[in-house]
Amino acid sequence: MNKLLVTLSLAAAVVAAPAAAVSYDAFTSFNGVNGSGSFNYGFTDNTTLTSFNVSATNGLCALGTGSTCLYYSDTGNLPQASIGGSYSTVAVPANAILVHPGNAATLSDYIGFVAPNAGSYTYTINLESVGTDTGTGTGYRTFTSLAGVVTSLGTRSLLPTYTSTGTLTGTQTLALGEVFGVIVDFNGDYGGDSTGVNFSIATVPATVPEPATWGLMIVGFGMVGFSARRRRNVVAA
Repeated sequence: MNKLLVTLSLAAAVVAAPAAAVSYDAFTSFNGVNGSGSFNYGFTDNTTLTSFNVSATNGLCALGTGSTCLYYSDTGNLPQASIGGSYSTVAVPANAILVHPGNAATLSDYIGFVAPNAGSYTYTINLESVGTDTGTGTGYRTFTSLAGVVTSLGTRSLLPTYTSTGTLTGTQTLALGEVFGVIVDFNGDYGGDSTGVNFSIATVPATVPEPATWGLMIVGFGMVGFSARRRRNVVAA
């Protein structure tokens, strides 16, 4: 009987300990390589995703000495993502990823988290307009995608001026390999769409019974074991 109680107590203690949440952060993992730190960067027409295919430290994507960035091509007005430095009228944030969409709706930028495991995730996405041009602001929304195809779009919000900020928070259930992230668009004015983005996401630990519940279960198992032993003794007598 005592051995049974000890075994049940140890099992309950192990199962009752919730797994620690695993956190992911786009800014700290960004190193100018697409797919770094479980994140992917590119542009979208809100139907499909296209990953950035060029990285450089100079040229049209030179956002300060030593800055590393990703973009689609080396000609024309580009969708871009980078960290630190400065470029023209853009004050590139040192603590966020710079997102700079192209001059068309089909060149909206995205930052996407690729789920390494199926499950629920909590997310926080902070956005800040960092361009100094007096444009019409920046549009932004969440999205999910599977195999490069956009499967859902969140409600579109707006950073109306070049000094605006916005925040998106919530919980998202994802399948293995499914992408969840944020899309930033130019809202009709390419001159004022530079946006600093911080995107963090973490796993939601599986819900487990409270210690008090396990205690009651252990007592119940003990009583069942005691009753069974008593019945055996009665039968033997």
